[in-house]
Amino acid sequence: MKNFVKWLIPALYLLVISIATIVLYSKLLNAVNYKPYSLDKSFVSKEYVMNDVSNKNISKLTDNLNTYAYRVDSINSIVKKLDSQYVSTIDMMIDKLNTWIGLWMGILTLLLGLVSVWQYFRINKYEERINKLENTNKRSLKELEEKKDKIEKRLEKKLGNVESGLRQYEIHLSNALEKHSVEHRYSTLENRITSLLLCLSSIPDPQLLYSSSDRKNQLVFYMRLMSKHFAKYLELLKKENQKNELSGDIVLHLPMMLLNLRLALIRIHGISADYELHIFFFKLTNKIKMIEDLVRDKAVINGDVIGEVEEIYGDFNELIIMIGNKSE
Repeated sequence: MKNFVKWLIPALYLLVISIATIVLYSKLLNAVNYKPYSLDKSFVSKEYVMNDVSNKNISKLTDNLNTYAYRVDSINSIVKKLDSQYVSTIDMMIDKLNTWIGLWMGILTLLLGLVSVWQYFRINKYEERINKLENTNKRSLKELEEKKDKIEKRLEKKLGNVESGLRQYEIHLSNALEKHSVEHRYSTLENRITSLLLCLSSIPDPQLLYSSSDRKNQLVFYMRLMSKHFAKYLELLKKENQKNELSGDIVLHLPMMLLNLRLALIRIHGISADYELHIFFFKLTNKIKMIEDLVRDKAVINGDVIGEVEEIYGDFNELIIMIGNKSE
């Protein structure tokens, strides 16, 4: 329908211009073929007749008068005809002029109409190009939007994967660092406790300390220091057990630490001759051995085992008090 209207408008325009041009041209032909009024050679004039023709002079005068009247009437008729012909000629020239002007106006109108139609088709052609370009641009924009959405989705997916990988790496790194930190703290405490127990085992040596008071003071000092590290070690065990994050290495290290503690107590129990103190040493070492064997045999550390180790810690502190209160 749109194409039909597009072609109908210029066709009607050309039809109207063509009809107007044909009408003007027909008028021009009529004007060109127009013949002005022609002179009529037949002429009728008045003639004077004398009844009495006996007198020759009168007859001659009558003839002259008739000739003169004929000539006057003929001149009058010619003047009238020339006047009518002049007016008709002027009207014809004006009509021809108008017709020629109309013809040229029609030709100019036709030319302008043809130019207008050409311009109309050219504009339509440009409109088609513009519409085509707009459609192409819309398709291109749509494709770009689709590509943009795809790229954004891919980027979001990759960023999500990267973020997820970073989070997992951070978690893994954090766990590794925490594990390493815990292992480091365990290792540090175990090394210090082992060093302190070695010191405790060396105190009863008479070659190291000659005075009993010096041995007692040194023993109490290192036992109190041992108690501080023992408390930290026990607190770390309890904390890791609550998180269910006890390392498998602790199952191997705890019996070793308890063994070193038992050996140190066996070495220092002879520093005093007090019977009650000896019995306390004996009970404490037996309890340590029992927990040591339990952990080593079952290879497990639970709340009950930690509770028993906590009791050993309490007895160890009580032993420090007993040694400090005994006289030399």
